[in-house]
Amino acid sequence: MPLAPNGMYYSEGYLFYGYPSCGKSSCIMQWAEMHPDVTVFVLDGDNKFKRVWLADYEHVTNIDYHTVEDWPSLVREFEKIKKTLLAMPMAKRERQCIALEMVDKYWTWAQDHYAEEIMNMTRSQYLMKLRSDNPDKTGLSDSDSQNMWRIVKGHHNTDFIDFITDRLRCNLIVTSPAMPVSTIVSKGKPQESNEVLDLYAPIGHKAEGEKRNGYRVDTVIFLEYDYKTKKRYWTTVKEKSKPGAIKPMPQAWRREFTGNFFLDYSEFTGGAI
Repeated sequence: MPLAPNGMYYSEGYLFYGYPSCGKSSCIMQWAEMHPDVTVFVLDGDNKFKRVWLADYEHVTNIDYHTVEDWPSLVREFEKIKKTLLAMPMAKRERQCIALEMVDKYWTWAQDHYAEEIMNMTRSQYLMKLRSDNPDKTGLSDSDSQNMWRIVKGHHNTDFIDFITDRLRCNLIVTSPAMPVSTIVSKGKPQESNEVLDLYAPIGHKAEGEKRNGYRVDTVIFLEYDYKTKKRYWTTVKEKSKPGAIKPMPQAWRREFTGNFFLDYSEFTGGAI
């Protein structure tokens, strides 16, 4: 685990994103395998993590697994994890890890929950209502949608992901699918937000989900899998300096790796994982 020069431990956050079969779920298992003395609390919104666990990592026993299928179940399971972690002293808590499998779904669920609870309709129906009621103003300038985003961001950001990073302060591993960065420009403005362009434009592929997820972690890695050659690659999208590392993290583009990603990554960066 990472140690500063003075011997003090500090937790880290990772975001792994990519297209199917690139190894996102395996990265969670590999981190857990390398740290058998801590607990990895997994919130699984995709129902595929367990398949990877049982197929290739059945020997890994430090997983506290929670399956979730909508926003209420996510809140319920997260409350259990919070209660467990908050009961620990900080010195122990910061060594534990929370893994959010397919975090893009949680952002969608938060929006779905707002529409269902506040508007008594599905999110699609709500968006259609905004369009029909205000055909020229639907968007961030519309007062109804502004209220929606304030509440949704409060649930998803303040009470959930930001709570993990700001209050729990344990290790965090997040996975998400990838999609191409849009190059569409409308009325002189890019379709993508500045946050997305600043972080992902050089790579050409972004992580799905809330646009600032990549800013909440220390390390963002784009994973790829070549179906023809059966090879995997990683590209560094973002890396904060690691105290105690032999050298600052250089930018890495499409570095081939086999087996445990973290072993290759730690060797390449000269830093602890």
